[in-house]
Amino acid sequence: MRIPFILALSTFAFCFGLHAVVWRIFKPQRYLLWLPSVFFGTPVIGWLVFVIGFEIALPDCGYCTIILTSALYIPLVICYTGGYAGIVEYSPSAEILRVVSDYPNGIAPSDLCVSSLNESALTGKRLRHLQLNQLIVSKGDGLFLTGRGLQSTRVCKIYRRVFGIKEEASG
Repeated sequence: MRIPFILALSTFAFCFGLHAVVWRIFKPQRYLLWLPSVFFGTPVIGWLVFVIGFEIALPDCGYCTIILTSALYIPLVICYTGGYAGIVEYSPSAEILRVVSDYPNGIAPSDLCVSSLNESALTGKRLRHLQLNQLIVSKGDGLFLTGRGLQSTRVCKIYRRVFGIKEEASG
């Protein structure tokens, strides 16, 4: 079990490094496409090059190792990619924390001024992001869900139902 664990972590570390390099060279606007490509495409291509390119026959335990490694690697990548948006996207809560951190002796709520909490940052950026990632489209004067947007919305609704979250942003 130690080998699949080491392989899963080293594969994740390699892909994370590749992710950091790609984002340093150019920051992809459609990270919903790029993250899975880096974290799932790279190991698949690497495995195909290793096994098919070098014509290496895996021993019987080789396939078991690949399955166990995948069983450890895939949840790790899903957790990382799922949390990525929460780290890199604009967050009103994070902005409030950033401003409050500038006041080591505290700040009165009435004195709290967060200049980035504006309509463009709160709604505009999110709309552009959703359109760029093809979750919504603009037609005429309206916004409409794409197939991908509908699937994402269904998953969110199911998740909210499972945890009994009825009101918007009450989670």
